[in-house]
Amino acid sequence: CRACNQNSQLPIRQIMDSSKLELLCAYPLILQVRNALSSAECTALIKLAQAEHSKCSMPAGQAPTKKQVFPLVRPTQAFQPVSAGTAGSAEDDEAAGLASLSRACSLVEELLGTPLHEEEKDSPVVHFTPLMDAADSREKEQEEKTEYGGGEEMSPGQTDVNSRHLRLGLHLDTNHRPMRFATAIFYLSTLPEGSDGATVFPFAQFNNQCKLLAETASQLAFGETMQAPEDIGQHARDQVRQPLCQHTDSVLRPSDEDIGAGDTSTSEDDSTRGLRSAAQNSLSFAMADTGLSILPELGKLILFFGRGPNGSVDALSFHGGADVLPCSRSSIRAAGLSPPGKWTMQLFRQVELGQSSTLKGRRARAAASGSGPMLWAVERVARSGAMRARQATLTQLGLDEALLSNWKPG
Repeated sequence: CRACNQNSQLPIRQIMDSSKLELLCAYPLILQVRNALSSAECTALIKLAQAEHSKCSMPAGQAPTKKQVFPLVRPTQAFQPVSAGTAGSAEDDEAAGLASLSRACSLVEELLGTPLHEEEKDSPVVHFTPLMDAADSREKEQEEKTEYGGGEEMSPGQTDVNSRHLRLGLHLDTNHRPMRFATAIFYLSTLPEGSDGATVFPFAQFNNQCKLLAETASQLAFGETMQAPEDIGQHARDQVRQPLCQHTDSVLRPSDEDIGAGDTSTSEDDSTRGLRSAAQNSLSFAMADTGLSILPELGKLILFFGRGPNGSVDALSFHGGADVLPCSRSSIRAAGLSPPGKWTMQLFRQVELGQSSTLKGRRARAAASGSGPMLWAVERVARSGAMRARQATLTQLGLDEALLSNWKPG
């Protein structure tokens, strides 16, 4: 990731021990804490995820070939801190994992200045991304050069290990989850040099001045305006937009669900062509290392906001995980990766619906969960909650929006 100047390092409370919080980016707002978790805590979380999902866990001695997802449930009781060498039996491993999960949740609560609530209890998710097969890497290289341009065709057997791939595309974390406002990513492993696996924010800006990036992000996310109630004035209706595209795959590789029932058109209209062009340009930016790339580092935490200063979805927060490129067996052994790949844990923060009288209906609950059409009443709650959470975070860090607009890294 990009280097930060001395002024970007902000002291945080005692719970973070001697770590320092770094402001990586202002738009979208991205924070980083190195050594947020110890090596023992990272190992404990991986073991907890594997134990909780033993049926889908990786066979011993066999490297998985596909991404694995391990949902966890936030513990509701306190646990003793984890130290190296404390785990042993299955019961010890579980206790160590739950203690590490509890501490990770506490770190995120403190960073945001807001406690986790009941609706976020199943928020933690551990991800494992295996190394990309060398043959797949060459095939993907050819596909991307054909689709996005650049470079000459590679000959059989030739591998460019420094070339970035994003097989899973780019997305917003509000995709099918409109109440989300911030995401924490804990990196549970460090990858060998040259393996990439970075979290890529192609539209990240330090002072919101790059017009090309902002326009591309906006074009990709906001393809149409959500219909507002008739009693909303024209000015307000023009100012409020609902994302049309929240994942590049929905444009470049649409499923029947993405296309929508009843859509029988066989040719692209101008709007669809514009979205496709924006999606292709976005992936080109990501592969060219535009914006901000954050490499996996054991124990590191990044936290970013998916909604902006006014609470609306921030198109600049489009991001994706770069594929983990193939590397030598000696590099894998040196990095202590077993199985070889990238381990992360994500914790999604979302606005609490609570007992709001305006959101008790079935349609409102469906909209808030992402299983039904979005409603203005739900979006208003999401925006106001996101604004309060963002302000609480900035206040406890001694920042405000004016300072962010003028901030620059060293």
